Amino acid sequence: MQKKVIGALALGLLSTAALAQSSVTIYGIADAGLLVERGGPGGNITKIGSGIASGSRLGIKGTEDLGGGMALGFVLENGNNLDTGTAGQGGLLFGRQAFLR
Repeated sequence: MQKKVIGALALGLLSTAALAQSSVTIYGIADAGLLVERGGPGGNITKIGSGIASGSRLGIKGTEDLGGGMALGFVLENGNNLDTGTAGQGGLLFGRQAFLR
């Protein structure tokens, strides 16, 4: 019983020591439109198209205060094809952008 209490106290101390000032933003664009193709060899085709005005994307960006006047920024951005449900940029995870600054 005493080992469980000591373990719980140790976890509690570790979790409070890991707190830091940070800022995270989730953003995105969902762009799809109705496409009508006429006069093709297969006849008229009506379908949903992805990325009509802008490429669809989902991203996470933020900063983490490291202390001592230093901060770390990051951006992770993934492209999406809304018409097929697949990932953009050849299926790469975060294929649009992924960097630290």
